[in-house]
Order: sequence, then C-alpha cells, then structure tokens
Amino acid sequence: MRSAVARLWDVWSLELRIGAFDGPASCGRGRLHLRGGNRLNYECCFQDGISGEVHIITVMASGVNVARHNHADLLLVRGHCQQRLTLTSRTYTSTRRTVTGVRHDGEMDVTREQVIRHRIAAQQLDRELDSDRAITDAAVLDLGVQDSGRDGASWALANRGVPVASPQALADSDELALVWSLRVSPHYYRRSELAEVMTAISPYDDADLVKRLIGAAKPMVDAGISPRDGMAEIARQLRAVVAEPTVKGDASTALTKQLSAPYLRECRPCHATHAWESTFRMAGIFGGLELEPTTSPPVLRRIPDWPRRPAGLASDPTAAPEQLQVIRAYLRLLGPATPSEVAGFLDGAATTIKQYWPDDAVEVKVEGKKKWLLGDLLESRPVVRLLGPYDLLGQGKDRDLLVPDAEQRKQLWPILGRPGPVLAGGEIVGWWRPRAKGKKLDLELELWQPRAATKAELGEQAERLAQHRGLQLGSLSSPS
Repeated sequence: MRSAVARLWDVWSLELRIGAFDGPASCGRGRLHLRGGNRLNYECCFQDGISGEVHIITVMASGVNVARHNHADLLLVRGHCQQRLTLTSRTYTSTRRTVTGVRHDGEMDVTREQVIRHRIAAQQLDRELDSDRAITDAAVLDLGVQDSGRDGASWALANRGVPVASPQALADSDELALVWSLRVSPHYYRRSELAEVMTAISPYDDADLVKRLIGAAKPMVDAGISPRDGMAEIARQLRAVVAEPTVKGDASTALTKQLSAPYLRECRPCHATHAWESTFRMAGIFGGLELEPTTSPPVLRRIPDWPRRPAGLASDPTAAPEQLQVIRAYLRLLGPATPSEVAGFLDGAATTIKQYWPDDAVEVKVEGKKKWLLGDLLESRPVVRLLGPYDLLGQGKDRDLLVPDAEQRKQLWPILGRPGPVLAGGEIVGWWRPRAKGKKLDLELELWQPRAATKAELGEQAERLAQHRGLQLGSLSSPS
C-alpha cells in the first residue's frame, strides 16, 4: 500500500469562466491529467448544470497561475464537457500525476459525493446507448455481472449503454457466458476469458476458502481432507456427471452418489442428503461447467473447448490478468475501499485479503475513514437510472456511505425482496418495484428527494425498462 505522498499525487484546481472577458462569469472546477511534457488535459463538471462556451480558462497549482487559455472553443451542455481540450504552458514542467481532492497533512480527502460519482463513471453508468458498441465492452464484466432476478445482467448492461435489447438477446450472445462465481451467485463474463476468470476467483489460501464455503469445510477437515483437495474432488465428480446438459436437481442426485459422507449434508427442507449448496455451486466453473441462460431450474453444461487441466481451484489467483483480479477489480469499480469491504464482497477472509492488497493502491481519507483508491478518481455526468436490485453500484460493502440514512437503507436492502435503487444526480435517491399486470408494467417508486428527478426523466427510464421486458408501460405510482 502506498500513501498519496509516496505516489507524489498533487492537488490542482481548475477555474473555468463562462462569459465575455469583461462580462459576468460563472466558475466551475475540473479534473486535470498530465499527458506528458507540459500538456494538461482536463475534464470539467459544473454542479449547477450551466451551459455555454468557455472563454477563459485558468489553471491554478498551489495558488500559482501556471496556464491560461483564452477563447477556448469548448461547448458545455448541462454542465459537462463534450470534448477534451489540451492546454499548454511553458512554465509547467512537473511530471506529477494529478487528481481532484483536498490534501491535509499529506493525506488526500475525498468526499462521499466524489466517491459515488467516481463509481458511477468507473462502472460506466453515465454512458448512453451506442448501437455499435460490442456486448463485451463493459468494464463491469471484469468483476462479473450478477444475473439475479428476472433480467439482472441484461438490464445492468443496458443501463451502461451496452446494446442489449432484452434478456433473451443476452442469452443468445455467443460472446458472454454465465457461471456460478463470486458468492456462488450467477455472473456473466466474457466467454473468451472464462479460464482466466476461473483463476481470478479462486480463493487465495485455505483460510479464504474455508470462509467462502460457509460451513461446508468443517466435515472435510474433521475427516482429514484439506478443503482444497475436497473441492478438487467435488469439481472432478461434478464434471463427470454432467457429460451433457443436465438440470441442477439431476446433477445433484448423480453427484451425491459419487461422494462420501464428508462432502454431504442432511438437508431438512429437501428431506434428503446431498452435497452442500456452496460446494456444489463453487465446483461448477472449477470443473469447467457453465449455466444455460434463462433456464429455471438451472441447467449445467460443459464449457466448450475448456483447457485440459485437473479439476479444482487455481493455485495462484494473482496469475490472472490484472483487470480480472478480484481485489483490483473491486478497487477500480467500487473503490475507494478497505480490505474488510473487499472480503465482505467475496465472502472471504479479511486477513488474507490484506496480504494480497495491491502495492499501487493509494491511501485516501473518505469522510475521515482510511480507504484505498486504484487509478484515477473519476468524474461522472448526472444521469437518471432505474438500477436492478443486484446492480453492482449497490453491491459495495459500505452501504452507509452510499445511503447515509439508516431507515432508507432498510428500505433499499431488506432481508427479502429487494427493490431497485433509483439513481439521479450522482446519488441513490429512492427505490422502485415492478408490478406486472398481463402485458403491462406498472412501477411503484418512492423518492427520498422528490426533486432529484423529474417525472419526464423517470418516465423515460420506465419506458426503457418496459421495452427491455417486452411489455407496455402502465402507471408510475407512489407506495400507499
């Protein structure tokens, strides 16, 4: 881990004046990037959503004016740059990287608002639909896109501007694949990366594996079987019984016949003895198996052209490509974060996560709490989105930062039956639930900040959701 001082991060301010040289002006702040030599690139965002032409730009560094650009033909629309402008200053020769923030006593302070906007941008929630964009071109696929609920993954990708018209369109894609992975939940990944994903999501050590198995490791250990060897045995036997597409229940029955007592449990709800649910699901990808999309109950099948390797966990998760390594991906997409938050996301061991913490993670302070950031602090443009209940933006383990009010958190994350978050203006401002009636989709919405989004903006997003589900939009109502 490195501190902000060790990385030589510097704090810059960018002042933009909109208006004539001698007329009234509005000011905003921006984010600077050094691109080499004495060239400064910047992106800017005006909080009040002002529009106009930028006529005067002043770059301030530690109170010193280092660059000035007049007559900058840069158009602002609703407070956001539509293009990037390069400024040149002969007086600027430093090679330090730059980031928006305020530094106190050698540490960079980041506000909760900056954190949320950073995550929105990192997860590409502020990108508009691009019909020419590849279905694989989504940053969240590095960590997997959870497919829980009716259209969890397809709607998550559509909300990020990926041209996925419906859940079936996602299911029909040959470029993505569905597997049980993190938290033994179904996630979509790029099919070409499945072998590397298997490596990346492997537990780091035995302590991490035991924690992720949620109780299933104890009978193995009591029988003198290491959990790692035990998982290899379950993965090997599961692959053997899934020689062709097999419904989960049939696969479980066949697997149970091949396993000895330390791998099995008495299941009271089923009134039967079978493999633990956590080991059964975890064994899937480690045995080279995927899930057939849109099947319920799930159907397992062999992954085509799976590499010839012994079934079981990978020995070194850090051998996976950097963008797929789960700690790094979490820090990029849900950072700044702490080791305990990453461990909570993985259902893993915090002590182990600390041992594998990236050396290039930068220490920052978020609302007075020490966290770590990987890469640049990003700025997003304001958007309105109806997020799915398991959208990645709401999956971070610092819910109190995302939604500070305790009562609102209870509404958004109940024990059963999660609603979807409403995103507007860089904040989670409420929740929504679908009420399907025949071929119509009614939505129930509650906004904690009534002025955060207009009725027209909410209606537009509701119409998108209805079309995605192949339904007609009905009514939008508040809870009674």
